[in-house]
Amino acid sequence: QYKYFSKEEKMFIENTDVIRVAYTANNIPISYTDDKGKYNGITLAVLEKISEITELEFEYVEIPDTDIDDDFFTKNDIDLIADVEGNDVNKDLKYYFLSVPYFQSEKIFIAENEMEFDDNKAYTVAIHSGSKTIEDAILGYYPNVNVKKYTTMESCFDALEKGNADFVLGN
Repeated sequence: QYKYFSKEEKMFIENTDVIRVAYTANNIPISYTDDKGKYNGITLAVLEKISEITELEFEYVEIPDTDIDDDFFTKNDIDLIADVEGNDVNKDLKYYFLSVPYFQSEKIFIAENEMEFDDNKAYTVAIHSGSKTIEDAILGYYPNVNVKKYTTMESCFDALEKGNADFVLGN
């Protein structure tokens, strides 16, 4: 049944009940909760394929759109955190191990009116995130930036349009 797996992988599959996966709900198309309240996106498709091949069972827990810390993952018995960015801050976390990425994308600064990003200027950048690590990663590269977090990409673009942000950081 598991002829393509190592002895250790076979033992893991046979001895694992349910793997609890934490996911971000507003990161379309990577990971999101759809109009019917169901988990959807590229990450789900990858996990469903893994389940099909291994017969591992996954249970999904939505990560709230607020700042979260390790306590959230501990209290919810999370085994795997989906959609983690491979930035320098996450690579150095003590208690988490990053897998080889299954999906990669570039981040870009989006502005109105052909404005160009100058990393020496103090801008306000709107980001969609409940993660402290993305803010830390941005500040590591651009220490003069003021980061404002919003719960959706739509609210980030609203902030840009209303003049509450100079740039939106997006995929």
